[in-house]
Amino acid sequence: MPEYTPNAKGPAPAQYKPAAAEAAPIPADQVKPGDIGKLAIEYRDGQPVIVVSGGKCIPETLAAVDASGSAVSTYAVSEKRKTMTYLPYKY
Repeated sequence: MPEYTPNAKGPAPAQYKPAAAEAAPIPADQVKPGDIGKLAIEYRDGQPVIVVSGGKCIPETLAAVDASGSAVSTYAVSEKRKTMTYLPYKY
C-alpha cells in the first residue's frame, strides 16, 4: 500500500460568493420619469404594504401627510422587520 502524506496546506479554499451589493442611491434629478415605479398602499393580512409597479427606482424616503397635506411622518428604507409597529400622529 502506498504511503499517504496529508496535505500540509489544509483543505481547499471555500468557494465564497458575496451577496449582491446593495443598490447605491441615485440622486432624484438623475432618475428619468419613466424609471420611477408607481406606488400603491394595500393591506394584506391586516398589514399595510407598499406595492411597486413599473419603473426601476423607488424613493429612499416617503412622507406621510394628513388630509390637509401637513407632514405627520417620514418613512425610510431599512432592513426587513419581523414585526409591524405603528406610530400615532395628531389629526
